[in-house]
Amino acid sequence: MIALLGASGTVALEGLRPYVVPLLVVSGVAIGASFWLNVRGARACTVQRGSPLVRFSSRLLTLASGLVWLGAVAAILWARFA
Repeated sequence: MIALLGASGTVALEGLRPYVVPLLVVSGVAIGASFWLNVRGARACTVQRGSPLVRFSSRLLTLASGLVWLGAVAAILWARFA
């Protein structure tokens, strides 16, 4: 972490440790809402659905962010219980 963020960045990141679980919950809810809006938005909006490329890229980015979130949760759980 020190090589990536530097010494002061690592110290600042350490200050966020008590807020890890609430931040994960909030970000998980946001990603879940994004999934829901991607699926619902395509069905509900009859006037402006967007091009297939826009819908595909939106779903792909949402899926990628969900996978990154799952990786972060797995890393945190691994560090706590390993």
